Amino acid sequence: MPYVVKWIAAGQAMIRQTPKAYATPGEAVDFACIILKQRPKKIWIEGPSGHRIEQEAIELNCEARGMR
Repeated sequence: MPYVVKWIAAGQAMIRQTPKAYATPGEAVDFACIILKQRPKKIWIEGPSGHRIEQEAIELNCEARGMR
């Protein structure tokens, strides 16, 4: 099941999402790290069976990878 990155841009209320789904959580986190550089109001990853990777976990992963 695919993983989709969703976020709310700073100063906006509309939820945006990636145009494509990612096969692994790692690929989704890589894309989320790029979005984090834009300082979104909120970001998360939705995966199989409603599993969510929240912003704090994404930020920690980006920092550990040197992508933040």
